[in-house]
Amino acid sequence: MTLYAEYKYQPTTNFVKLYVSSNADLFAAYPNWGIKDMVVSVLTCHSACLTCKGPLSTDCLTCTDTTRVVVNSTCTCNTAANYYEQGTICTLTCNGGFYRDSATAKCVIPTSCTAPKRFADPSSGNCVQNCPSVSTTYYYAHNASKTCVTNCGALG
Repeated sequence: MTLYAEYKYQPTTNFVKLYVSSNADLFAAYPNWGIKDMVVSVLTCHSACLTCKGPLSTDCLTCTDTTRVVVNSTCTCNTAANYYEQGTICTLTCNGGFYRDSATAKCVIPTSCTAPKRFADPSSGNCVQNCPSVSTTYYYAHNASKTCVTNCGALG
């Protein structure tokens, strides 16, 4: 017997169509069959999902928050639009002392930048692989603090 349902996670009506079919031989002497004690449950989308394929936060098709996009069925801050997660919200600007990590789409402390972008660059607010030269200012990698610094003497 096959049992499946036609469903939508943003229903436009108050009903679900449930289809039942059987592979029983209808020409056998006793082709009757039935269903007993059937339970049908409706699971709503996780609050992060606008539409989904199941009830979990990892089942999203679209997101309720417009600053997020679906990545691997999970709503993640949209780094293409420069949004990064700080706590539970997506923000364009990380709080002081935090830097944008494009690998995790999160605001992180300098020692948490994801390799190969191992240094926090105060000139851009991003985790970077190599410290930049900005105009006439040269930045140097400070391995202990994992930040880009302008004072070469601070490298000691």
